[in-house]
Amino acid sequence: MPTTRYLALLRGVNVGGKSPVKMPDLVRALSADELCDVTTYIQSGNVLFSSESSDTTGLESAIQACIDRTFSLDVAVAVMSAAEWQAVVAEAPPGWGQRPDSRHNLIVMLGGASPSEVVAALPPLKRDIDSMAVGRRVVYQSNTLAGRGRSAFSKIVMTPIYKQVTIRNSNTTLKLAALLQS
Repeated sequence: MPTTRYLALLRGVNVGGKSPVKMPDLVRALSADELCDVTTYIQSGNVLFSSESSDTTGLESAIQACIDRTFSLDVAVAVMSAAEWQAVVAEAPPGWGQRPDSRHNLIVMLGGASPSEVVAALPPLKRDIDSMAVGRRVVYQSNTLAGRGRSAFSKIVMTPIYKQVTIRNSNTTLKLAALLQS
């Protein structure tokens, strides 16, 4: 059976000293849990792996169970195939990740959350500061560096939807796409 390359995004791992997980230990645990070619990128829970399974929901559950069993952590996981991640990057709005005067983030849905729920949970965008676009399982967010403290996006951490997403900046998003191609 052919294998597919995947990306797993773990929510809240190694952020602010909470939910510490050493990446070599995570690689060993997931490799023992029948995932192949497991690697990580930086310390914030980006896992690349191969699997014969095409069931991303099942893979999410298996990874969550492995992390709970090995590290005693309840961590939400989003799994996308390499092709899905490449499509997310290709479908980014013009200028996303390319304007040095702005910060660019990719908000990835976990579980049953929808991009429209994320957008609805935020206060109105400030046209001179914020921009957002809805994609498949993601929201592309940008705000000017000069206006970052006034950005509607800065309010997401105070909303219930925040626990149903994981966020990666554009540099990480693009690096993961490159790693999935190699």
